Amino acid sequence: MTSLALASHRARVETGWVDYNGHLRDGYYALMVSDAADAALEELGLGADYRRATGCTLYTVEMHLHFLNELHAGDLVETSTVILESDRKRLLTGHRLTCARLAAPAAVAETLLLHVRQGETARACEFPAPLSECIASRTLPPAERALFGPRSRTIALRRS
Repeated sequence: MTSLALASHRARVETGWVDYNGHLRDGYYALMVSDAADAALEELGLGADYRRATGCTLYTVEMHLHFLNELHAGDLVETSTVILESDRKRLLTGHRLTCARLAAPAAVAETLLLHVRQGETARACEFPAPLSECIASRTLPPAERALFGPRSRTIALRRS
């Protein structure tokens, strides 16, 4: 992984998380990505304290998950997170799920997160300038971003 990686999250695959084939159920991959995203957002200063102080948070708008290798009960999975792209209101994050038992990642995911001011009517809003600067400083350069994958139909930030 890169030196720009954010906080990672570890989880042990529980027996109740596997299906009748002995493989981790799809939804638990997404749960591990979600937990890793929470840890990364905390590191960036966008966690629960930020929400309480500002009324703003991030909503997941889209997620692409690629299942690459099987995970089984008892496997210890580390999910690392990077920022692939960002703009004034959005973060595109990449997540790699690895297990020491496997030579290659078990899965990779991309998530598109939208910065939202909560209230009676939730509305997208810009990141405050200091957070925008922090996010920009932690975003992968294009050459490293191109190596993150595999990717199919990509999530992209359309520039207007």
